[in-house]
Amino acid sequence: MNFFPQKHFRLLRITLIISICIFASCKKQDRELNVLNWAEYIPDEVLQQFKEETGIQIRYSIFSSNEELFARIKASPETYDVIFPSDYMVSIMSENNMLAKIHKPDIPNIKHIHDDYLILSFDRENLYSLPFMRLQASIMSNTNKVKENIVSYSDLWKPQYKNKIVLLDDQRIIIGMTLLSLGFPANDRNPEHIDKAKHRLLLLNENIRAYSSDNPRGLLLSNEADLAFVWHGEAVLANRIENVYRFHYTEEGPILQMDNFAIPAGSLRSREAHEFINFILRPDIAKKIADTFPYAIANKEASLKYINDKITYPDKEILNKGHYLENVYEAAPLYDRVWSEIKR
Repeated sequence: MNFFPQKHFRLLRITLIISICIFASCKKQDRELNVLNWAEYIPDEVLQQFKEETGIQIRYSIFSSNEELFARIKASPETYDVIFPSDYMVSIMSENNMLAKIHKPDIPNIKHIHDDYLILSFDRENLYSLPFMRLQASIMSNTNKVKENIVSYSDLWKPQYKNKIVLLDDQRIIIGMTLLSLGFPANDRNPEHIDKAKHRLLLLNENIRAYSSDNPRGLLLSNEADLAFVWHGEAVLANRIENVYRFHYTEEGPILQMDNFAIPAGSLRSREAHEFINFILRPDIAKKIADTFPYAIANKEASLKYINDKITYPDKEILNKGHYLENVYEAAPLYDRVWSEIKR
C-alpha cells in the first residue's frame, strides 16, 4: 500500500529544487572580499571590473598609517582578506604570525612584476608579500610661494615657513626624516638620537599647518600651505591641476616605501584574495592604476609609459641614496612615545 501519495513526492521534489537554488544563490552571494588599503591607490573602475568579471563583491576600507593597519588586524584578524602593508610592517606582521603565506601557483601574473621589486630585505623570498607600488617621500613646494631651491630637510625648520608646512601623518616617516636631518640613520635605534629627533620635531611645530596622509596636497592647492613633506605622487597629482609644484630630492636622499599585497593569517577567503591579487597584477589592470595614481608600480609593462617621469622614476643615483624603513624592534616603543608627545 502507498502511504505517501504521489503529489507529496512532487511537492517534496519541488521543495528540494527550491532549496538547492536558494543555497546556490546564497553561496554565490557569499563570494566577497574585504580589502584594507591606503587612500588613492586603486580606482573605483578597477574594483567594479573585478566584480563584473568574478562576481566577487568587494568591501573596501582605508587606513592612514602602518601602525593603524597593524592595530586593526591585531584587533580583528578575520575581518580583512587583502591588505597593503609597507616594507617594515611586512617584517613586523610576519614575525608576529599575522600574515598567511602567499600561494604563488595561484598568482601566475607574478611574472609581470619587475625583478627590482622582488626579494627585498623585509621578505627575501616573498613568502608573505608581493610588491605593488614604490613611493618616494621628500619635500614638495609651491613655486609661486617658495622661490629658494630646497636642498635639505633642514630647510623645513626655517622661520619663514611658520604655519606653512604640511607633514605626512606617519610616525616612522616623519621621525625618520628628522633623524636624517640630524645626520643619523632613518632607522636609528639609539635612544639618545631618537630623543634629539623628538626635540628637533618639537621645534618644527610652529611651522606645521597640519598633519595629513589622506590628502596633503589639498592644503597646497588651496594656498593654505607652501611646503609639504609628502609622497612624490602628491606633487604629480597637484601638477595635473596647476603646474606650479616642484618635488625636491634633497641631499639626504628620499625615504622609500614599498607597499605590498598581503593576506592576513586569519582571512577566511584565501581563494578570493589570491584571485584579487592576480587580477591587479594583470598588465591591462596595472596600466589603469598607473594612469590614475602616479606611483612607481611594480608591474613592468605598466611602468613603461611613465619611465621618463623623473619624479616617479628618479635616476638610480637618487634611489641609491634612498632609505627604506626597517623594523626597529626594541626601539619601537620609543618611536611611539615620541610621536605621542609631538602630536599632543
